[in-house]
Amino acid sequence: MSETTFTENAQGLLASIVESAEDAIVSLDTSGHVITWNASAARLFGYSAAEMIGRIYSEILTGWPLEDFVNLFKKTKSGECVSQYETTRPRRDGTIMDVELSLAPILAADRSVVGETFILHEITERKRRERERVSSLDLLERSQHVGHIGGWTAGLAPNAPLTCTSETCHIFGKPERSGWTTTDFYDRVHPDDLARVQEAINAATTPEGHFELEHRIVRPDGTERWVFEAADVVSDENGTPVEMIGVVQDITERHKTEVKMHSDELRLRLLAEKSRDLIFYYRIIPDQAFEFVSPASLAITGYTPAELYENPELRDTMFDPASQLALFERLSSGHDLEAMESEVTRKDGSTLWVSQLLNAVRDASGTIIAVEGITRDISERKDAETRRTHEALHDSLTGLANQALLIDRIQRGLSRGVGANSCIAVLFVDLDRFKLINDAHGHSGGDAVLMAVAKRLATGLSTTQTVARVSGDEFVILCEDLNLAIDAVKIAEHVLDVFTTAFEIDGTEVFVKASIGVVTARAGGTGQNADDLLRDADLAMYRAKDQGGERYEVFETSLRVDAERRAVEEAGLRRAIQNEEFAMVFQPVWSIAQDCFVGAEALLRWHDPMRGTISPGEFISVAEDSGLIVPIGHWVLEQAFAALAQWSRMGPRLAACTMSINVSPVQLRSRTFPEEIEQLIAATGVDPKLLCLEITESVLMEDDGNFSIALHRLQLLGVQFSIDDFGTGYSSIGYLRRFPVDEIKIDQSFIKGLGRDPFADALVKAVIMIGDAVGLRVVAEGVENIIQLTALRGLGGQHAQGYLFARPCELETCCAVIAEGRYNHHTRLGIQTSQVSALVGDATAS
Repeated sequence: MSETTFTENAQGLLASIVESAEDAIVSLDTSGHVITWNASAARLFGYSAAEMIGRIYSEILTGWPLEDFVNLFKKTKSGECVSQYETTRPRRDGTIMDVELSLAPILAADRSVVGETFILHEITERKRRERERVSSLDLLERSQHVGHIGGWTAGLAPNAPLTCTSETCHIFGKPERSGWTTTDFYDRVHPDDLARVQEAINAATTPEGHFELEHRIVRPDGTERWVFEAADVVSDENGTPVEMIGVVQDITERHKTEVKMHSDELRLRLLAEKSRDLIFYYRIIPDQAFEFVSPASLAITGYTPAELYENPELRDTMFDPASQLALFERLSSGHDLEAMESEVTRKDGSTLWVSQLLNAVRDASGTIIAVEGITRDISERKDAETRRTHEALHDSLTGLANQALLIDRIQRGLSRGVGANSCIAVLFVDLDRFKLINDAHGHSGGDAVLMAVAKRLATGLSTTQTVARVSGDEFVILCEDLNLAIDAVKIAEHVLDVFTTAFEIDGTEVFVKASIGVVTARAGGTGQNADDLLRDADLAMYRAKDQGGERYEVFETSLRVDAERRAVEEAGLRRAIQNEEFAMVFQPVWSIAQDCFVGAEALLRWHDPMRGTISPGEFISVAEDSGLIVPIGHWVLEQAFAALAQWSRMGPRLAACTMSINVSPVQLRSRTFPEEIEQLIAATGVDPKLLCLEITESVLMEDDGNFSIALHRLQLLGVQFSIDDFGTGYSSIGYLRRFPVDEIKIDQSFIKGLGRDPFADALVKAVIMIGDAVGLRVVAEGVENIIQLTALRGLGGQHAQGYLFARPCELETCCAVIAEGRYNHHTRLGIQTSQVSALVGDATAS
């Protein structure tokens, strides 16, 4: 291939790259033949590329100033560049236009000049305005404004006066034309250029001194401008420098243009040789061959340009022939410059993804004779997209599917057609008491356990099973293509077996148990979706936890009914808070030893307009699960404190009585709970020693240190604590030593058989003995008849509470009962006094 042919091809490639440039770009070879004529040139001069390419410009562009052209060409032939040369050029229709022209030589590989490239920008309108303004009376000022050139004079002494023209003020953003000093000037110079400017001015402060430089200034509004400054030093008759006279020109736009032109020229010059993108020109007609391949081919394809020149068929080994045929068909249909993504098989057999920006080169008849384009390695982006896709669908800690991917697979499983294996199952797996593992081993240890659990659950998975981590310590297993629903139970049993072996974390054995909820569905069924199955499996899992954990439960419709009921209950509670439907009642506590009332328990009641009065046992669990217990509990505390403050002022008997208030574990978990109690004590003025907060054994079991801190903090104020329903949970004497407990209350389920059931008598006696041994009050709850009271007295019981003494009542009634100091159980039970005496005497004797 001749040098001329290669140059023409290269210029054709460059022309396609600059085709969309806003300025006209024209390239000539040394003989004056046009090799580049972009769309802007066609629009500017009125000649199409087809008319100009390959023709000698002087044969077509009649009327062009040839002498001007020759002088410019002499400069480019010597390797010089011309920037912003202004001249005139005729259009095709004969009209003359003003243009701004930049000219650069086209260099061959040996640095010889093989042509020249023109960049032309029409400035006809600008020149017309300039000529009009030159004719105005204010020629000097207007000329300065047009050229963004201002004049100035300045003394040489520090902070000397500086006189400037209006255009100088405009350039520097200063409205006044007087009152400037050289200090003001230096204040406007960009800090990064200040030393250079001062050095140039100081060096020029000599007889016949002169300086020229470009630098930045900062206007008062913060904008930066580029200026050119030149000045001469004026000396007096003795030759002593006395002042400077200079000019300043705003060259911001020119600077931008020069930077852009330089950048464009640099990109064009270095595009082929320095670009990391592969630039190529592939000839199709008359024979197929690479006419140009940039050095980046080695990095992208593994082949050097020389290998591709020698064997153009390597293209078919790099790209899939079928996709290349489809690509060629799209190019044939007119889809030029279309970015296409495809895989490339490199010389070493590895693959990478590339994006190709292609252009079809056509002859005069429109036939595609070559394809030119740019190929870019996008493997990193593709890898990042793959990672993002994986991250969007997988759990970052365990690598398992996340909830989004799980829901998609469940939905697809439900959408499959009905067949022999058309049952799917969802197993909701929640680790039991995982918080204890986090407390013992820290969050890093907890994460290690979660990863180990995930690995075990995923081991041995079939292609029809998916394990996902949906949140915290919750996992879900999706099983597809099951024959029968019973198969899901077998899988659940297998999952439970997974947890029989300890997990080793940092050399320590950790035992983990799980509760599993199971739900099944038929593929192809209607009325079910992924959210429904996950909800139902979750409900079944919570049933398993309620049954003690470490087991599985299969979903039943009643669970959903119960969940819906709880949702209705929650809505009702929210309405009750808003409508103030709650009320407080108080049940006195009787001292068997003192034969009088010694306190009362504050009890919450909900007066529902539709259902009547509702006791806490029917709604507290819903309030705790929903978080509504926090505002409800705060209201209870306010009411109880107000009641305690009120009866403390109603006489000595009431002033000595204690007030017991039930506190939810949810309230105790709040870090602000101690402050809440302290604030109520301060606001009501009650004696903290008369306050007894009742908590359940479950609170003590779940203590992570915060409960204990809160209880001890309040104990220092004198607040007392009672363990409610003692004996119904995991009762432990250790709790009585670890926590500041003052009282234990025996659950009424054990009192019910008192005096008739030896086991109940023995259990109650044991609790009383424990209380006596460690100095705790023991209160028997639910005492309803004289037989229970008599037995309790015989066992050494000291305090009792129940219907035998008084039912829960409003505050005024409660205060009256306590003040009266006795109870009327004889009349309530219909037992004569003599019978009571006999019963009491018999019981005492026994």
